[in-house]
Amino acid sequence: MDTTRRGFLKLVAGVAAGLALSGRRVVLAAGKVSLPLDKASELTAVGGVKAVRLGGRDLVLVRDSATIVKALDARCTHQGCIVMYTKATKLLDCPCHGSQFRLDGRPAKGPAPSPLTTYPATLSGNAVVIDLP
Repeated sequence: MDTTRRGFLKLVAGVAAGLALSGRRVVLAAGKVSLPLDKASELTAVGGVKAVRLGGRDLVLVRDSATIVKALDARCTHQGCIVMYTKATKLLDCPCHGSQFRLDGRPAKGPAPSPLTTYPATLSGNAVVIDLP
């Protein structure tokens, strides 16, 4: 076995490639997480919403257009409860104190004082790539 730094990096790259081909969630680089669309079928159509846990965070992913996906922190800015998507109203609802958020993260109804945190997200091939700090 090659125990050099180069050998180690080749091993890590090989494992990551194998996981990517298997359709599993893959951490691409420091802070970047990939979610294959076949594991998030809700995001294949515009207007789709999917709640996921990636990179140790609860997120809400929103398919805005054919080329745009938004990633929002799912923790309410009031007291940190996890928001849930309500299809009938197309809002993210906090079950704890009734705050509501639009799909861009802006509050629609209080007591939440500020918008949900957003993270850069892109569509790359058949996956959503999210850049988490």
